Amino acid sequence: MAILLSLHAVLQHDEALRHISLRQLGSFVQLSKALKRDILLVQATGQPEDQLPDFLLNGIAGFLKDACNLQSIGNVASLWTLLKTSVWFEQPLGLYEPFRQHGHIHGILPDALYPLHHMCKNMDCQRSLMGQLLTTAIQRDALLYTLSGVVATKHVQLHCESCKVTYHHNSFVKGDHHHYYNCILDINQVATHVFLE
Repeated sequence: MAILLSLHAVLQHDEALRHISLRQLGSFVQLSKALKRDILLVQATGQPEDQLPDFLLNGIAGFLKDACNLQSIGNVASLWTLLKTSVWFEQPLGLYEPFRQHGHIHGILPDALYPLHHMCKNMDCQRSLMGQLLTTAIQRDALLYTLSGVVATKHVQLHCESCKVTYHHNSFVKGDHHHYYNCILDINQVATHVFLE
């Protein structure tokens, strides 16, 4: 909270951003953190997973503008420039209401189920050797059953064009073989487009 108060004080000296409230600032930070994987998905293929993106694409920026009640996409760009380091390296809090209200029109849903990695893990793959992100994505509607109820979300598959491996949330498909990751996840697929927390 002290960091947000300091940032809010800095914004008061910027004519274009002085109208942004502490609540809007906090919402922007938390929602941006929750969108990290969506932001990463549309970056250049050669960008490392841990490198800060310089800008946000229109769908993400439009969602942040609407969900944080900001005046313009320019406000989003300015806030991203100021806050992207904080956003990129901290974990998000669970936020559903802004996604429910504004996410669908921008193609963004809460708890999107992505593969564990955004890079191909096949050590013989050219993309993997070159350190390129996987950018071929297929998004499908999914249902996530949680202790709080059912949440509509999306399941994102990432496909490696080089070695033809498709990565899912809790598994990957190589050739005709389906392989599960060697870890226990909080959310697992139990049927086609159905996941259980």
